[in-house]
Amino acid sequence: MIARPTANPTPPAPGNRLRPKPKPTKCLPWASRRERSAVTRRPLGVCLLLLVALALPATAARADEPATAPAGRCRALIVTGLPGTPVHARRYADWAQRFGAVLIAGGARAEDVTVLSGDDARAGEAWVTGPASAETVLSAVGALARQAQPADQVVLVLLGHGWADDRQAGLVLAGPDLSADRLAEALAPCRAGLQVVLSFHGAGGDFLPALSAAGRVVIAPAGPGGTVEPVYPEFFLRALETARADGHGQAADSTVTLLEAYNEAAFRTAQWVTRIRQSPNGRWRLDGAEAIEVFRTLYGGGGPGSRPLDPASDASGPDAEVELRPADGQVSPEWMGRRVLAELPVLEDGGQREVFVSALRPPGEPLGYAPLTGQRPGDPGWLAGRIVLGQAQPLPAK
Repeated sequence: MIARPTANPTPPAPGNRLRPKPKPTKCLPWASRRERSAVTRRPLGVCLLLLVALALPATAARADEPATAPAGRCRALIVTGLPGTPVHARRYADWAQRFGAVLIAGGARAEDVTVLSGDDARAGEAWVTGPASAETVLSAVGALARQAQPADQVVLVLLGHGWADDRQAGLVLAGPDLSADRLAEALAPCRAGLQVVLSFHGAGGDFLPALSAAGRVVIAPAGPGGTVEPVYPEFFLRALETARADGHGQAADSTVTLLEAYNEAAFRTAQWVTRIRQSPNGRWRLDGAEAIEVFRTLYGGGGPGSRPLDPASDASGPDAEVELRPADGQVSPEWMGRRVLAELPVLEDGGQREVFVSALRPPGEPLGYAPLTGQRPGDPGWLAGRIVLGQAQPLPAK
């Protein structure tokens, strides 16, 4: 808080210094009306002049004070699509609630976080604001765009199945699907100074060309044409929920930025996917305590969509770091049965509609991990490196 300087009383004019001081007057509650009138009428003009004189220096001091930045708000909309299977229903519900918790922990007010669910079975649950259909989502995005102020942060999270063809891409919802073009049109009037779109659905990368804009960060589990059932959101959430993302591509400072979360999640996703092998019995084998915990979170619970874990999987130790590709380029027996790494998360924060960068495939280099750093304006990650989810104001450049 800036301390306001105290106004100094105005000194008497030189011509008045030799005048005798007026005798003090008294206004007694029991005086007559005429006496009260005589007592109060004469000092009134003097009192007004004194008040004006006292106000002038203070007004000048306020004009000299630095302008205070407007206090913005974080306004967020989380959308889950039509789940299809019990596994995906549990997954999307879990992710939506955790994203809401992350936003509120970051500084967003609970009433500014809206969750629309495409799962009818979730209707009435405390964390769900309403159903998700193309109509309700576009209406909510339009309201968000109209209400947002330049000092605000707007966050849009899209979770679910997706599809894409040569002409269009969509998020699967009950009834008509939500197309990328209609979503971009609804979001276009948004005036928020910081805008974040986490396009974390099956066709998330195909939404990037339509949603990319100046002043907006768009992150997707894969680039255009990389339609996948993403697991990246799980690791992105873990990057935000823990402190281990701090320092991934930026100097460690006990604050996890959007860029650091992107880098950390890209690395962890690649490690987890590459670590999984399919055993001859058809079950999935992987080692490491957290790796197995994530597997059970994503694919456990039984029912359609679940996957069996090989009993030989070892959860007794930490997750060992693995190579993302064979060192000699040859697929040895050890690499047989491993999952193919199809999730190469991309980040766009420069308003580009055709160039998207991934920390897992540096330009001109083979598959590998090289965190984005965003060191200078115009570099990929420059804006993302100044954003903390839930905080309306950008951070100073690290």
